[in-house]
Amino acid sequence: MKPSDILPLYQATDRLDQVCRTLRHRFGDVAPVMLDPYTFAWLTLTWESTREAMTSPDFSADPDNWRDRNSGHVPQNSGIAAMLVRRDAARWRDGDEHRRYREALQAALQRLIDNGHVLHAVADVADRIIDRITPRGRADLIGDYAGVLSGMVLARLIGFDQDEAERIGDEMATVWDGEPAAAYQAWLELDARLHRLAAERRRRPAPNDVVSHLVHHGEHSDQEAAHQVALLIAAGYDPLTHLIGNTLRVLLTDDSLRRQLLSAGTDVESLLDVVQVHNPPLAVVPGRWCVVDREFGGHRVRAGDMVVFGIEATNRQLPPGTRAHLGWGAGPHACPRSGSDIAGVVAAHAVRRLITRVPVRLAVAPDQLERRASLAINGLRELPVLLNATGMEAAPTVPEEAPPAPAGAAEPPAPVRTGPARGWIGALARLLLGRR
Repeated sequence: MKPSDILPLYQATDRLDQVCRTLRHRFGDVAPVMLDPYTFAWLTLTWESTREAMTSPDFSADPDNWRDRNSGHVPQNSGIAAMLVRRDAARWRDGDEHRRYREALQAALQRLIDNGHVLHAVADVADRIIDRITPRGRADLIGDYAGVLSGMVLARLIGFDQDEAERIGDEMATVWDGEPAAAYQAWLELDARLHRLAAERRRRPAPNDVVSHLVHHGEHSDQEAAHQVALLIAAGYDPLTHLIGNTLRVLLTDDSLRRQLLSAGTDVESLLDVVQVHNPPLAVVPGRWCVVDREFGGHRVRAGDMVVFGIEATNRQLPPGTRAHLGWGAGPHACPRSGSDIAGVVAAHAVRRLITRVPVRLAVAPDQLERRASLAINGLRELPVLLNATGMEAAPTVPEEAPPAPAGAAEPPAPVRTGPARGWIGALARLLLGRR
């Protein structure tokens, strides 16, 4: 493979979908890419290759296997290297260590569901934000609603007070998309903040937060609790923000589909499932390191090579009507069931609460909506809307639903056979895929 064969993917954030199609045509299931000027990786481009890398023991979640960083080829203070450090958390461990961390997280998150704390938190936060933005008449539903809501709800569930939520959100946005030096510094600041919280909760536990449960019931050290919570924030803040944002975009850019969905009493959870498949909030996610020399996707991959998951590219190939996706992962490192349940509850209530409380319409033409320039996140830079303007139709009623079961993809994707009452799923999928 010549250096000229390796695409600088970081230079294509404004046309990522088009570039991934070109890569798939040229290289097949897996393509060689650069994530920044220093970081080489293999990008998965099909459902089969993505799932294989997620589930095969030939691919480790432990970044200590990363050959290019171990050799000094990738600077330790690069933004990607700052994120991909072996920490005391489920995301970065395999085997027994992974199981211990995962089980502790599952228990802590499940407790929040069982005691109703999740639904109470999102209901309270959503109403507070809607009350604040509605009198203005205009809002950006990414920055003013989805992002603020995601940060505040996560902060509550973790154990922070509300004053910390905005700072945490800003730090995570910098880690995801900032320049290397800024991303590294933001991660250090977030890590220090989480260590302080763990030490505080060890002295004074709270009844309903993740950190208190980890240090007092999960037998975690302060560092383990801090690293586990950093994982929750990284996995939750931006992806949740843009799951909400992408779903609201669908409802606001196709009036006939929106009326069809709402008049039929369709549950928001089903809409979230379809958005996860065909317009997922994650684009490219650093994922695994190969531990053996092997063939993968038609290419020879060396031990120590990094593999990143092309979630958006993978899902966009799935047929209209399917509910299969890999947004929650697969295999031992899939998102814990309680974590995906919480994400579904928060996103569904955020969408439902907004559209039932206040009439909303786009403030710009749909083709003026700009994609966020990001390798990691598939979402909008802004979603500008008018709120409660004169002449707007009243907000429809959307039925409340039970907390959703996550839509994982344990089997190869296949179209779902649906009757007339479910035909909107295929219509929505075709809309998201650009097929009429």
